[in-house]
Amino acid sequence: MLRKVLYVYAVVLLITASAFLYGWAHPAPEHDWFVMLQNSRPLQWVFVLPLLFVFVLPLLSAQKLTSNERFKHGAKYTFSASGVYVETSVAKADVQWSAFLQVVETKSSFFLFSALNIAYTLPKRCLANSDDIRVLRELLRANVPIAKLAKD
Repeated sequence: MLRKVLYVYAVVLLITASAFLYGWAHPAPEHDWFVMLQNSRPLQWVFVLPLLFVFVLPLLSAQKLTSNERFKHGAKYTFSASGVYVETSVAKADVQWSAFLQVVETKSSFFLFSALNIAYTLPKRCLANSDDIRVLRELLRANVPIAKLAKD
C-alpha cells in the first residue's frame, strides 16, 4: 500500500515539477497557466514536506541509531523449547513462548511480536544456512499461536 502511495506521489510530483520548470524556462505572463503557477507556489511545500518526512527523517534516525554504542554490537538470540534468550551489550532477557502473540516471516526477516506494535526482529542473514531457517520455522510453528510463515 505504501509503495502505491509513493508511486502516485512521485507521478504527481513529477508532473508538477515539470510544469514549474516549463513555466520558469518559458515565462509568458499573458497565459492563464503561468498566472496559475505563480499563484500555486505555496503548494511547493505540500510536496517538499512529505519528502522530508519520508526520506530525510528516517535517515537521521538511522544515523543516530548506528552511532549509539548500545546498538553497535547487535543482539544474540538463542532459541529453545522453553523460549527465546536475547542478549545485547547492555541487557539479557529470557522470553517465554507465551509472551509472543504472533510471528511473521518476510523475505528477509522474522518478526516476533510481543504486542501489536512491538516486535523482535531476526534477520535471516544472521542464520547460518537454510536448514537453520527451516528448524526455526518448525520451532515457531510449534510454540507461537499465530505463525505467518513461509512453507518449507
